[in-house]
Amino acid sequence: MTLILNKVFLKKPYLLTRGVQNILDDLERTEPKAKGLSGSSMIENRFLKELDESGFIDRLYQ
Repeated sequence: MTLILNKVFLKKPYLLTRGVQNILDDLERTEPKAKGLSGSSMIENRFLKELDESGFIDRLYQ
């Protein structure tokens, strides 16, 4: 089970600008408010970065 989960879920799931931008691009077709939004303006990785830098995430996998 753990092996399968490790292949599906990232240990440090930072959001990628490219992925969010793809979602916004698809959303533009049906939602006019999404037009012109950038992926980078929709991402907030600050809290994950703080946990990562503190070593908390790495300790979860020891």
